Amino acid sequence: MGGLEIFNISNPKKPELVKIFNYHTDLQGLYVKGNYLYAADKKDGLIIFDISNPENPLEISSKKTLNLKLLPKKLEKTLNDAVSVYISNNTAYIADRQNGFTIFDISNIEKPKVLSNYVDVKENNNVILGYTNNFIVEDNKAYIADGYKDLVILDISNKSKPKILSINRVSGRTMDVAKKGNYIFLVTDDVGFETFKLSDSTISHLPPKFRINGFAKDIEINGDYAYVSVDWKYTVLKKQTIPVGKPGIYVINIKDKNNPFIEK
Repeated sequence: MGGLEIFNISNPKKPELVKIFNYHTDLQGLYVKGNYLYAADKKDGLIIFDISNPENPLEISSKKTLNLKLLPKKLEKTLNDAVSVYISNNTAYIADRQNGFTIFDISNIEKPKVLSNYVDVKENNNVILGYTNNFIVEDNKAYIADGYKDLVILDISNKSKPKILSINRVSGRTMDVAKKGNYIFLVTDDVGFETFKLSDSTISHLPPKFRINGFAKDIEINGDYAYVSVDWKYTVLKKQTIPVGKPGIYVINIKDKNNPFIEK
């Protein structure tokens, strides 16, 4: 837990640490846009910095994500867990794990305002509690890697009242999500790699073509390849916890998105 660290990378082979900003020590996700740095902090939610002078960031504002209308205040310390942030126009989006998916109005950069939480969303008059590990925002939709409900797609055309379009289940817990064209890729702690195909009005789950040997946690796509980071899985054998699997970076060929395969 060291807060925000700023490096001079004019020489990429020898990055130089120039500043440590340690007023917030649980930063878990960053997004830079223009002269502003937006941070997702485990305890403090959304934090906005002015980085017009990169070596001396100035904190402008912060706003917690927790929705105390629905959750007891005594749970605040245990439930706040902002892990990633994305900015589009005057809107900030945060994945907040137990507290779901939070949307902010940042048109006034000094006073960010919570517009909605994923836990505010209702289906059949029931509050839908989510566990947002990560997400993608595209057009007026949010594609959420949900640890409870796997792939959740929200209509966010009304930022104050997101609407569930679909909940799509897979085996295991979904840890991350990526999208290319009409295909959505999930990484999970069970099969490891799952694929969905979107059409105009439907979404279909394609049968998995392989299993990943370990705990798949993150995914990035570049061109015709998906890169998946994999950690150990743990199992209990004779009262001992034993790591299993093959951790590392898996390279998956997705040129034919209906038939992905592991290259290495």
